[in-house]
Amino acid sequence: MKKLLVILMGSAAFLTAQSQPVDVPAPMIFPPPVSSFSDVKAYLGLSDSQIEQLRQILSDRDKATQSTFNQIRQKQLQIQTLLERGNDAVQIGQLTIDIHDLNKQVSAPDDQYRQRALAVLTLEQKTKLTQLDQVVKQMPAGNQAIQLLLLVPPPPGPPTLLSGQIIAEPAAP
Repeated sequence: MKKLLVILMGSAAFLTAQSQPVDVPAPMIFPPPVSSFSDVKAYLGLSDSQIEQLRQILSDRDKATQSTFNQIRQKQLQIQTLLERGNDAVQIGQLTIDIHDLNKQVSAPDDQYRQRALAVLTLEQKTKLTQLDQVVKQMPAGNQAIQLLLLVPPPPGPPTLLSGQIIAEPAAP
């Protein structure tokens, strides 16, 4: 009995000593700090002013979509409450449709903000961006080729930029 009491007390002490639950994600910084964009800044040759303009566009988009995300969250909570109380299929179905429609609203404004972001770039930067877009579009095929052992995966860590081209750092022999 004493062993059980000691184990329970030890477990309780351990659990109360934890400062934050394990499943709580770390808070996000938004818009991301300037240092988060160093690679694209170097690749496209962006100025500090352009980075700040682009970060402001990110912030504007975040503010515009925040109320929609709050509405989605409220409807999700309503669904959860309804499910806990019992089956009200009609209301749950309507809330699900509402959430689907709200999700469409969130993705629609991205084009407006993308156009604003592209307007910040020079013609030369837009050309480089087109090249980068092509690389990004080939990533799924490249990843699949790596899975099939057709390509050697890049070394761990982020890719580095050299002369305006994205290259992986050479692997150590």
